[in-house]
Amino acid sequence: MNTYIIYLVVLLSISRSMCGNDKYDEKNGRHYISMGHHSMKHKLLFHDNPVIEGTWVPYPKVKSYNVCYPPAGSPLGAVSIVAFNVTNKMPKGKEGYAYVKSGGVGANQLCLHLKTRRGGGYNFVIDVWGANKSR
Repeated sequence: MNTYIIYLVVLLSISRSMCGNDKYDEKNGRHYISMGHHSMKHKLLFHDNPVIEGTWVPYPKVKSYNVCYPPAGSPLGAVSIVAFNVTNKMPKGKEGYAYVKSGGVGANQLCLHLKTRRGGGYNFVIDVWGANKSR
């Protein structure tokens, strides 16, 4: 009986830690998003460092912008996204939020929605890796 209880506690703690480390939430946004896996054979398709400074004048505002790969007006390439990371560089409590609007791993495009806290700013690093689509 004691072995069963210990096993159950270990199993619950492992599942709790796995759920607690989820960095992706389409509804509420996250400060960090990491999806997919990349290796040396994949190439960096897109790198961006969008920065918005916070403002309180004349009143605190929420600012939001979309960042897309490939940029609007560019043709979709013959590559497939294998991984992407959105990393926040702001100090705790001042960071913005990132949301996936469309595309992602397995697609040939990705569109992110970046949003500040009221009166705050953001400083994200966005990396998108891909590989040629197999025919």
